[in-house]
Amino acid sequence: MRFRLHLRRLGRFNQLPINYQYELSSWIYKTIQYADPVFSDWLHKKGYVVKGKQFKLFTFAQLRFPNGTYMVERDRIVMKGEHCHLDVSLCVAEAAQHFILGIFKKQKFGLGDTKSQVDFEVGRIERLPSPAWEEVNHFWALSPICVARGEKGEDGKLRQQYLSPNDENYADMLQQNLIKKWMAFQGVEAGKSGMSLGTDAFIFNCLSSPRSKLVTIKVGTPQETKVRGYLYEFELSASKELLDLAYFCGLGEKNSQGFGCLGWRKRGDY
Repeated sequence: MRFRLHLRRLGRFNQLPINYQYELSSWIYKTIQYADPVFSDWLHKKGYVVKGKQFKLFTFAQLRFPNGTYMVERDRIVMKGEHCHLDVSLCVAEAAQHFILGIFKKQKFGLGDTKSQVDFEVGRIERLPSPAWEEVNHFWALSPICVARGEKGEDGKLRQQYLSPNDENYADMLQQNLIKKWMAFQGVEAGKSGMSLGTDAFIFNCLSSPRSKLVTIKVGTPQETKVRGYLYEFELSASKELLDLAYFCGLGEKNSQGFGCLGWRKRGDY
């Protein structure tokens, strides 16, 4: 499911840090935990696992502000108005969707760091329609798409190398990541459920010049890390199962930290 939270700024403080993704992710966890501590604890500590790889199977977009109501000053986003919205997307059973919407209603939270913070209240919650998949689907990144592989440096230490959509292995890594998410969500190994993933039909085509974005996670702490993703438009042909996961859970890696949230346009709208 995907829903949109319409947020209203409270109070006079109006400066957000550019790197707010980790704080937003933490707030989503806390909101779920308030409603269901058992599920939240399982999601945080384990999530969906296949072959030792953990997936939390949710993502969220960057905050969206009405035109002309914000500006960027160095490492701060300055809100000129009171309103913005946040799209949150996750894989849950149909029976749980009404429950999920309810736990976010009227929530209040602060978003920021030691330098500045903005207080928000959740106003209207809008359930967003699901796409009607086509043979070729047009997507764009609502938050940076992250694809990484580990490589050893000269010192022998393993480091993450973040790939751009122009890398020859990029599409294959996207596909394998989606297959692993599907296996984790279904709790089965690929090929053992009797359902075909249509892996032979996976075709990825980047349509725009990728724009790199470096995001800092846990700013100012000993655990601070930098993650690189890319913003771009693309076409994708794949099975319905993989398209659903890409859209509702996020494409690429680190989705629960605010990476890989996708927008979709039907044919004729572009």
